[in-house]
Amino acid sequence: MSLIPLNTGKLFTTLTLRPGPVAAPSISSETFLRSYLEAGLWLRCLGAQHHVRTLAASQSTRLARFAASAGIYTQLGLATEDALAMLVAWSLWVRDRSDNLPDLVYRINLRMSHELANYTAKEIEDIRGKAVSGKKINVDGRRYLKSLRDGVGERDLPQLFGIRWHPHPSVKLVPKSETLSWRMLPRIIAENLEVLTDFRSAMSSACYNKLKHGPQLIVDKPSAAAMRMGHSAEEYHAFRDLELIRLLLCGSKVSITEEEIANGERSAPFLLDDPDNARRLMDRAVVAPAVFMWTLGRYIYGTVFVGRQLPTRPADDGLVEMLEGYFSTLSG
Repeated sequence: MSLIPLNTGKLFTTLTLRPGPVAAPSISSETFLRSYLEAGLWLRCLGAQHHVRTLAASQSTRLARFAASAGIYTQLGLATEDALAMLVAWSLWVRDRSDNLPDLVYRINLRMSHELANYTAKEIEDIRGKAVSGKKINVDGRRYLKSLRDGVGERDLPQLFGIRWHPHPSVKLVPKSETLSWRMLPRIIAENLEVLTDFRSAMSSACYNKLKHGPQLIVDKPSAAAMRMGHSAEEYHAFRDLELIRLLLCGSKVSITEEEIANGERSAPFLLDDPDNARRLMDRAVVAPAVFMWTLGRYIYGTVFVGRQLPTRPADDGLVEMLEGYFSTLSG
């Protein structure tokens, strides 16, 4: 059954319900977190998968391949920002579980800076204070999470998100089938926070921002670009006919020094459109963080909403198939 009237030429963008005779209650934290874990968390994965399939299809046109390569990096950037924002929200929610989680996420404004130093203890308290007082929270998600990670031992990392971890949990919180993942939880959090706060994660956000605003790009050949920089044609002979999207991270600036490269800076990187590499990029930068957020989020859900259970695996068959491929790659 369609929500849109039949035989109409009107364009509908969204569906908004008219005011009713009673005011609807606000969305609860439980509803929001459950919906995030069941659906919102996986949107970037399935979007990236579609772009990978476009790159792998022999009939894809030149422009379709450009769109797919840009689309993968867009989903990568979105997945990174999603994870950072939600991890920041989960850590702040620990202070007051009565605070409405969707309202808390709404008030978080992620900022990206080139500052490498951790937040001071006072700065962290200021951020937490804004969360409690209901103010807008402007925060560099990477610096904040790295500051939290560096401030505690590995065994205490789950406590940052309100999870009282110990090696032998109650079966009400952790079924026997999940005992191994529970015991590995501190290590899982440590490894994923390290990846999400790394400068290469910041690079994915920078690429996403340039695709979002503009997009700021050109079509260029790596071989021709290399020769303009003084490299010999022989070095890039195999790529002489290859055209790729090239993002302009610093406006018209193309040249970059060895020192800038060592510091993780880039100026005009090419977006690779190789389907095998795109699949690996999707697995490591989109699917892996989603699996981590699923694992951590389920334990947070079980801790906060005692007695309510989530499925032990996603219900969508297409997503399950994608995850099975991901895990088979890890085991292989």
